[in-house]
Amino acid sequence: MGSKAFSIYQGDALQLTCSVTNNNGEVLNLTNYDGIHFTVKTNKESPTLIIHKTLGAGITVVSAAKGQLKVTLLNDDSKEIEPGLYYYEIMLEDTSEDLQYVVVQDFMKVIGRVLGYPESVPGNFIVMGNFQVGVDDGLARTAKFFADVTVGSPTNGCSVQVMGDGQYIQVPVMASGNKPGTPGKGMIIFNDTSGKGEMYDGSTWQPMW
Repeated sequence: MGSKAFSIYQGDALQLTCSVTNNNGEVLNLTNYDGIHFTVKTNKESPTLIIHKTLGAGITVVSAAKGQLKVTLLNDDSKEIEPGLYYYEIMLEDTSEDLQYVVVQDFMKVIGRVLGYPESVPGNFIVMGNFQVGVDDGLARTAKFFADVTVGSPTNGCSVQVMGDGQYIQVPVMASGNKPGTPGKGMIIFNDTSGKGEMYDGSTWQPMW
């Protein structure tokens, strides 16, 4: 039995290629099976299938003798799935012998996507109103915007533009002892101890006023 965890963004398409083996690591010849199923569920014991692909309908045999197959996930397959971890498995079926054999099982991670307008142009979206973006870097950090935000083609030539009277961008506020241990050049914080904004210049935190 094999395993192959993977991630997919909401609304993205993906092709998953794998080689199937038995418990001894020996390649299984797919010509011995007349059914192949790829299923996604909230957990292993759940009876509800969130995604179900079958041979000829999302599953293609690449090389039967080498046990290689390809699963194709379409945009609509992941579009409505909530972000999180899901159990998936690939199962071979021999209907003549009434046998079913799970050959791959692992987890599929669905990553949330910030949707804006127009959605179809990567790196160029406009969000009207309030929204927040979760940073998928393993840390519990969230960037919040309370304004109309343009990314990709703002009017003044910069990369990000916040529009509207009375709107603002809030940088992280922290005491001197809580600054990042390994800061990156260009990082900006508000030092609550000194009461000043600071920018890291690559070697030192410099006061901004």
